[in-house]
Amino acid sequence: MEKITVNQVVRLTDDELERRIRGEPVSTDNQRSEQKAADDWLTAFAKKSQEALAKRAAEKQAEPRPDDKTLIEALARKDHTEYDRLRGDLAETLGIRVGTLDDRVEAVRAERSASRGVIFPPFEPSSFPVDGNALLTSVSDRLRRHIVASSEIITAATLWVGFAWTHDAYAHSPLLLATSKEPNSGKTTLVELLKLLVPRGLSAVDMTGPTLFRFIEKFNPTFVLDEADTLFWENEQLRVLFNSGWTRGSGVPRINPDTLEPEGFSTFAPKIIGMKGRKLPDTTLGRAIILEMQRKLRGEVVEDFEHLDDAELRMLRGQFARWATDNLESLRRARPAVPESFYNRVACNWRPLLAVADLAGGDWPGLAREAAEALTGKEPGTVYAETLAAIKTIFVDKERMFSEDIVRALHAIEGGPWAEWGKSGKPISQNALARLLKPIVPERVQIGSEQKRGYERHQFRDAFDRYLPPEPGESLSQPSNRQKCDEIRTSTSFASVRAESVVTDGKCKKPNNDGLSDGLTDGKGKGGAGIEDGEPIPTTSRFAAAAARFSPLCSVPRRHAR
Repeated sequence: MEKITVNQVVRLTDDELERRIRGEPVSTDNQRSEQKAADDWLTAFAKKSQEALAKRAAEKQAEPRPDDKTLIEALARKDHTEYDRLRGDLAETLGIRVGTLDDRVEAVRAERSASRGVIFPPFEPSSFPVDGNALLTSVSDRLRRHIVASSEIITAATLWVGFAWTHDAYAHSPLLLATSKEPNSGKTTLVELLKLLVPRGLSAVDMTGPTLFRFIEKFNPTFVLDEADTLFWENEQLRVLFNSGWTRGSGVPRINPDTLEPEGFSTFAPKIIGMKGRKLPDTTLGRAIILEMQRKLRGEVVEDFEHLDDAELRMLRGQFARWATDNLESLRRARPAVPESFYNRVACNWRPLLAVADLAGGDWPGLAREAAEALTGKEPGTVYAETLAAIKTIFVDKERMFSEDIVRALHAIEGGPWAEWGKSGKPISQNALARLLKPIVPERVQIGSEQKRGYERHQFRDAFDRYLPPEPGESLSQPSNRQKCDEIRTSTSFASVRAESVVTDGKCKKPNNDGLSDGLTDGKGKGGAGIEDGEPIPTTSRFAAAAARFSPLCSVPRRHAR
């Protein structure tokens, strides 16, 4: 028998002591702990089993769950508040993510909306070939019957209608933004009239992202969004989809919930936006042709538009349908010349309209380019570019200015964004201006006997050349070329050096710039940056110089960006 100590005997229970005397094994402390844990687990398991049995019994008494498709269709009929309360538990029951359930429900809602009562204005394509010049003239005459606007606005709106009918010919789809500072300026009349002239015009005052691309998939309409003052600020997804729809080939990837196969939905479609003001992000404004409407004078009388389709509008749609069919291939091959100052998105926005004008002939090519230059000159572009333009005007012939004077002058510009800056709505401060202008940074400048924080004019030279259109007769302070959309409608890489400016000596030595000039050489290895001796080098030139040092100056000179 195993020997035990007196202390061990004291800890033994009567039952264990009796088992020891009979020579039977006795549980140790660890064994007793394990046995207790096992007993506790079995007790809990039994309780859970009873709960599970009760739940299964309740489920058997309840109605059987419908199949997933029927259930999701029922969810799509719920209002958004009720659906929001159910979505979490239902997604868990179905064994899918909440986001997947949201996509499937939204897809059913969009399809139902797209199929419910969508009736486009009817038309019958013309049986005879249509003269483009006469067609565009008829459209502009009809617009003038109901709208008081400049000839440039009428021209742009007319050409945009032609663009919408031949939309498949282009790689870019400029938005048409009809806006006004005040109500009763003819904006809604223009938008509603255009809806009856474009192909499959579809009005909407509210829209979600999935609705947009599913309507495009099903109907390929021309979207007409009026009263869109807050729509894009409150709907980030819709803004992103509108921006992506500027370029052919862009779209939204989705997984088909039934087949689990990937699908792509295009966002490429003609779109008209009507709104008061320009409360749109810079990225959206840059993709738009902007028509700034004004309230008519008391003496300006036009015919009221009843917002109804009529025989003349149906005839014009039919003529456009025939004209588009006959000329689509010609427009695909078109390479219209754009004004010299147009580049990047501005050139891409206007190229389709200029192609329509060139094909129509008559006075339209000249009218189109006049309208393009007049309307583009009124577009502010980004806040950064608008601020640069204002600073250029403020400097006039000054060589340096204090920051406080620049800020004070910005505040005084009527209609500018600087008097009510940012979310606070307070005037822009010197620090806020410095953040906006980076990498241009303020320096200690001296004017007379005063020395304060400010800017030298030369600091803005590079930014003026890159972001502002040149004024008549103005030459660039540094060689640069703004990129334009090329003939295959893609953007060329930015080239900051003109071909005639790339000069190297016969031995092809490295440019002697030490990172302080723009990287050009004059044949003798000296810097030819066009900056006077002793003049401080703009900070931004260092970046251009670094790029130039790694460019192949020994090879064929770079061509102009086209």
